[in-house]
Amino acid sequence: MWNLKTYKNNTAIITDDGIKYTYEELANMSDIFASCIDERCLVFLQCRNRIESLATYVGMLQKRIVPLMLGTSDVSMIESLANEYKPMYICLYKDCNVCNGYYRVDTFYDLVIYKRVEEVRYLIHNDLALLLPTSGTTGSRKYVRLSYENLKVNAESIIEYLDITVDDVTITSMPMSYTYGLSLINTYLLSGATLLLTEKSIITKKFWDFFEANGGTSFSGVPYAYEVLSKTGFFNREIRTLKTLTQAGGKLREDLQDRYGKYASERNIDFYIMYGQTEATARMSYL
Repeated sequence: MWNLKTYKNNTAIITDDGIKYTYEELANMSDIFASCIDERCLVFLQCRNRIESLATYVGMLQKRIVPLMLGTSDVSMIESLANEYKPMYICLYKDCNVCNGYYRVDTFYDLVIYKRVEEVRYLIHNDLALLLPTSGTTGSRKYVRLSYENLKVNAESIIEYLDITVDDVTITSMPMSYTYGLSLINTYLLSGATLLLTEKSIITKKFWDFFEANGGTSFSGVPYAYEVLSKTGFFNREIRTLKTLTQAGGKLREDLQDRYGKYASERNIDFYIMYGQTEATARMSYL
């Protein structure tokens, strides 16, 4: 998926406590995690916008381990999902309880790795890279099967039309278990660009201080995010490095489309309104 060594000296990640990781350091961290897991097996990964989650995800894709991405709100579902999917490993944060039938084998920062007591052998399609949950807005949540080619081709298309380069900097404004949030990670790492990794809310001053202090060039959000920002003084904010705004995840009200369009036009910022689905690896169309 990524050739991390190509950009080995570039800054890949900046965490909100100021720690920077180069692409080479990220690759090394990813290799350390991947060495704990068998190849071509299914792994449940509980995701947070933190370095261990991101390095774990990268390591699994690089080693052809198949992750099923879980958000923090999915914890109560893990046992029933494990009974249904029978993953070989489950990676959970320390404050979560593992389900029955698994034992602890290792830790990776604050992630604890558990292995299934009774191994269940099943075939995994050679092209399968990832299981990603749908939003569930039109019914019960489902897990979409995505191939390596799905992920890479979609990321390359997004890089091309958003003109993402090694000089760009974006921020994790959404969970990485959400297709739009994960798409940011896929595209920026494929470009050799920089990710600002944070769990802070977009309505906090600390979020925007972190963004500005590190020269953020792009912000992405769902309609609710743009609605909230419109009520918290965003239009009075001057971010000199900001060059791109993207919106997806539902329809943004037309009056806000106009307001953000005007804001962007006056500051020479590109504003993209997009449509996507998890089934298509995030974005499908843009305006």
